[in-house]
Amino acid sequence: RTAGPKAGGTAITPIGHRVTPAGDQTRLGGLPLNAVLHPDGRHLLVTNNGQGVQSLQLVDTDTNKVVQTLPFASPESLYIGLAWSPDGKTAYASAAANSKIRVLSFANGKLGEAEPIMLPTKTPEGVKVTLFPAGLDVTPDGKKLVVADQLGNAVTVADTATGLSRTVAAGHRPVWVTLSKDGRTAYVSNQGGD
Repeated sequence: RTAGPKAGGTAITPIGHRVTPAGDQTRLGGLPLNAVLHPDGRHLLVTNNGQGVQSLQLVDTDTNKVVQTLPFASPESLYIGLAWSPDGKTAYASAAANSKIRVLSFANGKLGEAEPIMLPTKTPEGVKVTLFPAGLDVTPDGKKLVVADQLGNAVTVADTATGLSRTVAAGHRPVWVTLSKDGRTAYVSNQGGD
């Protein structure tokens, strides 16, 4: 039995159990790792991080249909980081192995790719590395993007208008970042270390 949604609203889990989940199911791309709801409450942005071709998908939550898919074939990449600007005009997505943050404009219910924010290619100690941007968050004024640099053991703060950034050490293998309501404090979770 193949895992996934089945007729009648049931589904098969990856280990073969039949379940009847609440609500409607929407088929997505391979390995969806994160989803963020647009400020309008209607559009859900999903990052699919499987092998080969990864993708960003936009789901209309009124119809539960995927209305747009943006594919990224290897060596282009995505990862778990997703965020909307407070005004909903811009989405940000981690492009882990590419050391950048994808910037996507949002208008008339569609996403369009803009110039990315390029991240540093060295750690705070000056060692050359792919920082591997993971989780990210946007300040309440939309002016700064805070990125957990998983392989760089750092966090980068980037100006969303200019792309200029500053990177600081942040524990071992930071994977997620959440900002305080005022945007002045970043809470970073680390996967590594003791």
